[in-house]
Amino acid sequence: MKAKLIVVIGAVLVSALFVGNLVLGNSLAVKLKNQLELSLNKGDSPKNVSIEEVSVSPLFSKIKLKGLKVVDQQHQQALSSPLIEVDMPYQEALRLANSKKVEEIKSFRLKVHDLELLSIPSNNRITIDESVVDFDGHLTRADINQLDQHFPSKKQHITVSVNDLKLTACELYTYLGISQDQLQQWSTLTQGAFSIEFLPNKKELVFKDVVLKSSLFTYQSAGLWKYSGDGFKQAKLTVVDADTEFKLLPDKLEWGRADKTGRFSLAKMEGSFKGNMEYDSHKKMIGTRSDNEFSFAMDDLSVRYAGRKKAEMDTRSILLGVSLNEIVIYKLRLNSKIKNDELIIKDTRLESSLLNASLEGVVKLNPLNLNFSQIKNAKLLIDIHDSGLEGRVSTIEMMMGRALPREGNTIALQIYGSLNKPKVHGLPF
Repeated sequence: MKAKLIVVIGAVLVSALFVGNLVLGNSLAVKLKNQLELSLNKGDSPKNVSIEEVSVSPLFSKIKLKGLKVVDQQHQQALSSPLIEVDMPYQEALRLANSKKVEEIKSFRLKVHDLELLSIPSNNRITIDESVVDFDGHLTRADINQLDQHFPSKKQHITVSVNDLKLTACELYTYLGISQDQLQQWSTLTQGAFSIEFLPNKKELVFKDVVLKSSLFTYQSAGLWKYSGDGFKQAKLTVVDADTEFKLLPDKLEWGRADKTGRFSLAKMEGSFKGNMEYDSHKKMIGTRSDNEFSFAMDDLSVRYAGRKKAEMDTRSILLGVSLNEIVIYKLRLNSKIKNDELIIKDTRLESSLLNASLEGVVKLNPLNLNFSQIKNAKLLIDIHDSGLEGRVSTIEMMMGRALPREGNTIALQIYGSLNKPKVHGLPF
């Protein structure tokens, strides 16, 4: 009997709690809606802000804004969202709505659905299906005003993400010659995100989950910055860690108009970097704590011209003595590693319609001044297969009064000296 009584009392209390939350929430929602519209429409900015409905759940610290619209002085809708969700205590939200100036920001989570932004002069439109800002920390106006002298003393963490961001009616697409069929591919970012954590006790800034994805490419990155000193004026980076990679996704990407910008085509592009650098108090690089590796690869980049653009390029070709009508880079590879304060360049080559080239070498890095780093040995090999370019090289050799060093028909340049004044064996410079 007692157990049943306890269950009944508990059910009544829970029901009362939810009913009270609903009744109180409705009352608070009206007050918050009025205050928000009043605050947002203040000032000299020629805009009108309206909110169809506000709902508040004091029990769960949730606020929903429905039907947000911002209309400019030309009566055009400049910003809109059917639903904005905010995880924040009601009193905090009301304090911010009443404030002429934001004095402090506490932890909150903001989720915006179907956001639409319109830039009136250029008529560019941005739509975002879903965007989320999650802030875990505490910042005061004093913290922000004193950033030059002092960084905040408390840990701060912010995460931002967007899904399906679309930029339409952009002048850039017209300039690049992007067709209507390609617009969806070029204009949509399917995912974008980053997370930054500020750790003042460790003097670290941590970058996590930096992601950009679209039907064109993927980009991922993570990193760590360590610093000494305090405030922007005194702080100096001591360590930079980075791990980054990107990749072009389509098997073949084309853009541009042959008679306007040139018709471009690209089959492959990808790259990566992984490593770290250390710096002294004078911002000079002092070494690395592990191997640094960089790679870049590109295949079949070509540009073709037609009509008036082709005539223009023909004129330039005559002046330069090099054919510019259809330039193709069949392969480009860049690969390097930093190990034990040495920059090692390997498997770096170019294969194109004008020439083939390869470069290998080692550079002893000077951490105090990179300009004085010494090229221990480097060899650049060049094979020219364009008659116009070969003629230009012959002209240069005649002007110098000597031929470029060769191995058979291949130009072979042995490079040495410092980075700021490199020299070539067999040449007076």
